[in-house]
Amino acid sequence: MRRALTGNGPASGAVIALWLVVLLIMPLRDAFEIGRDEGFEVVKSFQFSGPPEWRAQMWNDQPVGYTWLVTGLFRLFGPDVLVARLAGLAFSCLLLYSLLRLLPEESGWLPRLAVAGALLSYPHTAELSCSGMLEMPALALGMFAIALLPAEARDQTRWVAFVLPGLLFGLACVIKFTAMFAAPWGLARLWMSFSPAMGEPPAAANAKAVLLQRLRAAGFVAAAFGVTLWLWFTLVEGESPVDRLLASHAKSAIYLGRQGGSAHAFPEDEVVSNLWLLPFVLALIIGWRDPALRRAGWPAVIGLVATYLVHLVHRPWWYFYHLHFAIPLAFIGGLGVQAAEKLLQPRGFSADWLPWRRGSVQLLLLAAVLILTAPGARRELDQVLQSSRAKDDPLLVEFKQRAKDARWCFTRLRMTAFRAKVPIIPELAILPYKRFWTGAINEKTIVQTVAKRLPDLLLLTVAGELSEPEWKTLVHEQYWLAYDNGDAAIYVCKKFKSPEPPVRIQSLREELGLPTAGEQ
Repeated sequence: MRRALTGNGPASGAVIALWLVVLLIMPLRDAFEIGRDEGFEVVKSFQFSGPPEWRAQMWNDQPVGYTWLVTGLFRLFGPDVLVARLAGLAFSCLLLYSLLRLLPEESGWLPRLAVAGALLSYPHTAELSCSGMLEMPALALGMFAIALLPAEARDQTRWVAFVLPGLLFGLACVIKFTAMFAAPWGLARLWMSFSPAMGEPPAAANAKAVLLQRLRAAGFVAAAFGVTLWLWFTLVEGESPVDRLLASHAKSAIYLGRQGGSAHAFPEDEVVSNLWLLPFVLALIIGWRDPALRRAGWPAVIGLVATYLVHLVHRPWWYFYHLHFAIPLAFIGGLGVQAAEKLLQPRGFSADWLPWRRGSVQLLLLAAVLILTAPGARRELDQVLQSSRAKDDPLLVEFKQRAKDARWCFTRLRMTAFRAKVPIIPELAILPYKRFWTGAINEKTIVQTVAKRLPDLLLLTVAGELSEPEWKTLVHEQYWLAYDNGDAAIYVCKKFKSPEPPVRIQSLREELGLPTAGEQ
C-alpha cells in the first residue's frame, strides 16, 4: 500500500472524491429500483437475516459472499435499500481506485480523470455503481486483487505479496464468478511484473530462471485462490459449486443455444461502437515504445481480448455485462490520454515558456476528454436520476398498508415486497428466467407451492399471473380482492383476514352530507 501514498496519490484521491460526490447526488434512497436485478439481491439479503430454514429453502445460483455482507449490514442498520446501495457505491470507488493504481506511476491527474470519465460514460456503469446488484462488487474486488500484485516482483523476499491478491480474488469469486473476467488481466500483469524494469537490459541468459519465478508467483496466487474457494464452499456454503452454481448457468446456455439465443446474444458492435476512444488509442499505439505504457497496457489489452472472446460464445448476454468491457476500455482510454500528453509535450522552448505550453496541452486534452465522455456520462446519470420514486408508487403505499401484520407474501414484484418488509415464500423468492428455461420450475409448480403455503398476501400482475389459467381457481377459493389498479392486484388470504364488509349506503350518504333515510 506504500505506492498509494507516493507519486500521484493526491490526484487519485481527488478523482475518487469527485466520483463519489457525483454519485451521491443520485436518488440512492428514493429511487424505487436501480437495475432490473436489484430486487433479487436485496430480497436474498433480507431473507438471509431470518431463520436458517428461509435460506435452506431459497433457490440461488450465485455464491452468497456478497449476500452475507449485505445481510450483516441489514442486521446492523436495518433492511433499508440505502444500505445496499451505499455498499455498491463503496465498491465502485474501489474499482476506480484499482484502475488508477494500475496506471503508470508517472501518470498525472489528466489520465486519471480520463479513466473516471470513460468509465462513467459507459452504458449502465452509473446504474451498477448506485445499485445493490452483484456485478460491481465482484469485479471491483477482482480488479483490486490485481492492483495489489507487485509491479516489480523480482525480489525473493516479497513472495508473501502474492498470497493476499490470491485470497482477495477468491473472495471476489464467492461474490460472483464473473470476477474471473479479471483473471487474464491478472495473469498478464503477473507475467509483466518479472519483465526487465525501465532502463534494465533484458536478461536473456536468465530466461529459465525468470520463467521459474513467474511460475512460482502464479503458484502462490493460485494456491491462495484455491484454498479460499475450498474453505468457502466447504465451511460456508456447505456444498460444491458445480451442482448448484455452474450447472444452472450451463443449462441456461444450452437452452439458449438450442433456441438460437438471438434476443440474448452478445452485441457484436460492443467494441466498435466506442469510436470516441479512437484518437486516444492511436496515441497509445504511437507511444507504445514507452516501457511504462507497455507494462500497463498489455494486461489491459489481453483482458479486453479475452472478454471479447468469451462473450462471443457465452449465452445469455445481460445488459450489465457492459461493465466487463467498460473496465479495460476506460483504462486503455486513460493510457491513451497519457500517451497523447507525452507526444504533445513542448520541446525546444525556453524555460519561461515551457509551463505555458504544457498547460495549453493539458487544457486541450482536458477539453477533448470532456467533449468525448461528458455526453455519455450525462446520459447514464440521467437514467438513474429519472428512476421512478418509491414515494410516488400508489401500489407500494397500498401494499404497505395491507402488509402490516402479514407473515408471508408471494409476488414477482420483489422490490415492493422488500420495501414493505414482507418476506416472500422462500421457494419462490428468486424466480429468474433461467429457472424456467432449464425446466426447474413452471407456472403450475408455482401455483401448487402457493396453494400449499397459502401466504397472507398475493401481489399479482394482470400481464403475468392473472393471465394464467392456473391461478384462477386458487385466487377465487382462497383469497379476496383488496386492491386493483388495472395493472396489478393485491389479494388477501381469507384465513389471514376476513373480507372487509361492503360499504353501507347509509354511511356513504352521511359522509357525502346527503339526507339520510330518516330525514327524507
